[in-house]
Amino acid sequence: DEIEELFGVRTVHLSAEQGFLLNGKSVKLRGGCVHHDNGPLGSVAITRAEIRRVEILKANGYNAVRTSHNPVSAEFLQACDRIGMLVMDEAFDCWEGGKNA
Repeated sequence: DEIEELFGVRTVHLSAEQGFLLNGKSVKLRGGCVHHDNGPLGSVAITRAEIRRVEILKANGYNAVRTSHNPVSAEFLQACDRIGMLVMDEAFDCWEGGKNA
């Protein structure tokens, strides 16, 4: 068996003077929160739908997203890598107690 994965090596640094540095360059994060689903398509991961979603976000000035409440698909994360979108991948929205605790 063989699996091929794309990956990149980056340096990340936080500075009181320069803020967030990615690969030595100051970057201002512009983005928002996205859910794992594709609206009327539901939670199914359709590669073209995931790419289109990231393309739309990028065209509207996003350079970063935070995923929320449920893990996003590998296709979404791969689209972010290819298109140049930073991702804060949130796996769960409750850490110590349930929503009704």
